[in-house]
Amino acid sequence: MILVSKRFRDRPEKPVDTGVWWIEYVLRNENMHEFMMPLSAGQYWFQKRLLDVWLLIGLMVLLKLYILQKMIMWCAKKCRGKTKSTKQQKMK
Repeated sequence: MILVSKRFRDRPEKPVDTGVWWIEYVLRNENMHEFMMPLSAGQYWFQKRLLDVWLLIGLMVLLKLYILQKMIMWCAKKCRGKTKSTKQQKMK
C-alpha cells in the first residue's frame, strides 16, 4: 500500500489543481459539448446494450448445437444400422 500511495502522489501538481485546470479548460473552449460527449451518445439503443453482439453469439451457439445434434443422430443411425445388419447375418 505504501508503494501504491507513493506512485499515486508522484504527480506534477495536486489533484485539486488538475480538476481546476479541466474546469477552466472547458469554460475556455467553446463547443466542448460535442468533444466531451461519450461515444455511446451516437449509438442505437441495441448497440449500447450489445444486443447485436449477444444475438450473434447466441446464433453461433445454436448453430453449433444443431450441428452437434445432427452429428449425433447420424452416428446413432450408423451404429443402429450396423447392429441390425450383423443380427441379420447371424440369422442366415
